[in-house]
Amino acid sequence: MTLLKDQACFGGRQQTYSHHAHTLSCDMQFAVFLPPKIQLSPAPVIYWLTASINPRISLAAQAGIQRIAADLGIVIVMPDNRPRGAQVPDLPEDSLDLEAGFYLNATQSPWSSHYKMYDYIHQELPTLIKDYFNVTGKQSLMGHAMGGHGALTIAIKHPSDYCSVSAFAPMCHPSKHPWCQKVLSQFLGSRDIAWLNYDAVELLKNNPASVHKLPILIDQGDQDALYPLQLGTDALINVCKQFDIKAQINIQTGYDHSLYFVASFIESHLRFHYAALN
Repeated sequence: MTLLKDQACFGGRQQTYSHHAHTLSCDMQFAVFLPPKIQLSPAPVIYWLTASINPRISLAAQAGIQRIAADLGIVIVMPDNRPRGAQVPDLPEDSLDLEAGFYLNATQSPWSSHYKMYDYIHQELPTLIKDYFNVTGKQSLMGHAMGGHGALTIAIKHPSDYCSVSAFAPMCHPSKHPWCQKVLSQFLGSRDIAWLNYDAVELLKNNPASVHKLPILIDQGDQDALYPLQLGTDALINVCKQFDIKAQINIQTGYDHSLYFVASFIESHLRFHYAALN
C-alpha cells in the first residue's frame, strides 16, 4: 500500500492511499480520515460509499465530515466507486448509469473480471484497513444514491458484520425501475434472481428477520428529481411497515439529491452510527 497524500485536518489526518486490489484485479485508491484519538486507542470505522457521479473526494472536500468524525473519534474510509486502469474494460459511452460499479459482483463478460465491488467493499478493503490502521473490529456502512444502495444491500445481507447502516437518497428497488435495470442487465444478464440479490426491498421481503437488530437510517429529500418514481423509497417504507422493520426513514422537505443535502444531515448520520458503534 502506498501513501499518496497526507494532510492535517481537524487535529487528525486526511490521507489518500493506493493499493493493488486482488478482488478487482487492478490498482485502487481510497481516502481515509483518521481522527486524533487513533494515536492513543483504536477507533471504529465507517465506510462511505459514494454516488455514481461523485468521486470519493467530494465527500472529503465538501460535506464537512471530518469535523464531526474528529469529535466522535471515528475513522471514515472513502473508497473509489469502480475499478480503474488500462486493463479494465471501458463502459459504454452512453451509460451514465454505468459510470460506477454499482457495488455488485458482475457475472457477465467483459465486466466479470474486474467489477467485483461487492466483495471489495465487504471483504478485501476491511481486511486491508484492519491490517494497516489502529481500528477496532466495529464497523458501519453509509452511502449516497448508488452508494446508499450498496450500503443497504451489503448490510442487509451481512447484518452481523455491521453495527449500523445509513443512506442518503438510496436506490432502494433497482430491479423495478428502468433507470437501474440497464445497469443490472449489463453486469448480471437477463432478469433473474441475481437482480434480487442487489435490491434492498427484495432482500428485506425475503428475510426480514435478519435485520431486526440492525439500526437503519435513511434520509430522502422531497425535491429530489429521482424521487419518488425512480429510487423506490416508498416501496422500502411499505416493506418496513409490513414486516415491522424498525428503520428510521425521513422525508426531508425542500432538499434535493445533491451533496448539499448530504452535508445538511451528515452530522445526524454520524451520531447515529456513533451510538451503534459504541
